[in-house]
Amino acid sequence: MGGSQGARGYLYQTYVAVFDLLSEPNWDAITIEPDTDGDKVDVKTQYKGQSKVIQVKSSCNPFGLKKVSEWCDELNKTTDAKFEKELVLIGNYTDKLDESTQQGNSIIIKGVTIRIYPFNQDALKATMYQKLHHFLCEKNVAIDALACDAMCDVLVSKGMDSSITSERIARCQFEEKLLEYVNSVFHSLPVERKAINLKSVSRHSGDSLIPGTVYRTLDLRKFFEEDGHVLKKGYSWEHDVIPDVVSFFESLPITEKYQLYFSVGLSLSFLVGAQLDSTSPYDIVPMQRTSSKQVPWDAILSKNAKNEELDISEEEGNGDSDDTILIISLTRDIKTDVMNYLSESGIGYGKTILVKPKNSEIGSCSILDGTQCNMMASYLGTRVNSLRNQKEKRARLHIFASAPNTFMFRFGQNSKGLGTCCLYEYLYQSTFEYQQAFEKRF
Repeated sequence: MGGSQGARGYLYQTYVAVFDLLSEPNWDAITIEPDTDGDKVDVKTQYKGQSKVIQVKSSCNPFGLKKVSEWCDELNKTTDAKFEKELVLIGNYTDKLDESTQQGNSIIIKGVTIRIYPFNQDALKATMYQKLHHFLCEKNVAIDALACDAMCDVLVSKGMDSSITSERIARCQFEEKLLEYVNSVFHSLPVERKAINLKSVSRHSGDSLIPGTVYRTLDLRKFFEEDGHVLKKGYSWEHDVIPDVVSFFESLPITEKYQLYFSVGLSLSFLVGAQLDSTSPYDIVPMQRTSSKQVPWDAILSKNAKNEELDISEEEGNGDSDDTILIISLTRDIKTDVMNYLSESGIGYGKTILVKPKNSEIGSCSILDGTQCNMMASYLGTRVNSLRNQKEKRARLHIFASAPNTFMFRFGQNSKGLGTCCLYEYLYQSTFEYQQAFEKRF
């Protein structure tokens, strides 16, 4: 093995070890390059009462079933039978391997579980970024995208050092050192921001996560039913809700810095974002609710942030008008619900634009942080405009979304030029159907 290939091998086995350090739930200790007979084990993980050994193979050429089977035989012969065994392949694999050995959601050959990652260092680092971000969120620690990216480099460097010395890494030691490093290096003194809260929902699951001292609250509950989505009789978006939103933000002192909490529907989040676009003089950071806390989703620039985080496709409509349907499925796949609503309501439209995550599953983890959120929202605003001709831009854009409030806020900030937009709310607490919120030109 050449020098560059050997270095690459050490690097890739370090990636695999760090993946397990961050995401395996029950490990007690991990050793990279343990001292074992036959030199076939690259990573050894110890659990309560059991152990797992991992061999890592990387190649720019496709892995075939014959060669993979030989590696599994070697791993079985040179390691204790009581150990759980994994072979991690970094590269492409043949269809024959996948079809011959698939068992449920796993590939297992001769008792050895096969894990596969792409032969691409950027993709491996992106996987590490996701696992580190999730790990820190579980520990109630929030760092920005640039810091998370830098922390990935630190983990790889420390892992390479451990592989040279065959150092045993204990779980408690790893977590303590990692959190200590993050707090000491990446957490500078926070900017003092005043909390402002938007509220249209009578009881919101995130209310307990909002700080006790709120500078100002825009309380719109007088206009809405208890669910915060349906207007009470006698009120309208045009004459009541929108003027209140505009006047609230116009009354804020521009000399202060703010953090914005949402206890509202997605349509209001979009509307507020449109009010606070790039021409706004206010320094406002949106707060996004996670599983256990509200974290700032600031749009901090990162060298690894990419626009192409959304899968955007088109489908033909019913041909009854030049209107466009925009379906945003980030946290839940809503296409079927929206199409059923369109069929029942008789809305005419020329095309449908479908939006979903490109590099992750639809769900609560489809957006990692504020940087990615801002990039995705900005990209969506640009793409929606580019996908419509002049007649379609003069018609209406019907927006249906299942997404974080912060994404809709950022999308609203990028709404200039979208034309007349119709926002819809999903009434999940009552009829499980859509209802139009408002229509407004942006």
